[in-house]
Amino acid sequence: MLGITEPVLYGISIPLKKPLIAGLLGGASGGFFAGIMKVYAYGIGGGLTSLPIYFGVAIIPQEGRVYSPVKRVVNALFPTNHAIGLTSESG
Repeated sequence: MLGITEPVLYGISIPLKKPLIAGLLGGASGGFFAGIMKVYAYGIGGGLTSLPIYFGVAIIPQEGRVYSPVKRVVNALFPTNHAIGLTSESG
């Protein structure tokens, strides 16, 4: 899949109209529901940008530190150091 949706959009959704309207209404209602229920996304990824993860590509810092533009606290660390749980000030 890899996030390539243009053929579906221009080949099916726009010419037939009903799939486009259904997709728009479904996305809007899903977003509205998630907003009301205060649903948080703890992991976002997909498409070609996440492909290097499957090949074991990693960034190894020279100083032993990793910097973030947002202030976060490490709340979970797997023994293998392959995953880190972070919490920001807003949750």
